[in-house]
Amino acid sequence: MRYSFDDGELTSEKSLWDVYKLSRRIMPGKTQVVLTFLVMIALGLNAFFFVGDESRLLADVRRWSELGLDFSITTLGFLIAGFTIFATLSKPGMM
Repeated sequence: MRYSFDDGELTSEKSLWDVYKLSRRIMPGKTQVVLTFLVMIALGLNAFFFVGDESRLLADVRRWSELGLDFSITTLGFLIAGFTIFATLSKPGMM
């Protein structure tokens, strides 16, 4: 069986709000919900019971947030660079 692809499906959403509404149809699985809940409990226990010094906890949170910001900016840079290369090399009609 051959898959037929309709080009109109790629541009059926006209705004980010349309994409958001369609993405709400995707529901998380039970494993994902349980794992997220367990991680939240473990982090809460770590923050309230196992770390004695609050300044140490604050320093760790700041360090992790700095790493997350660096990672997200780096990923965004690669995505923008990739799109720039794609837009430069592709036909204008594809845009």
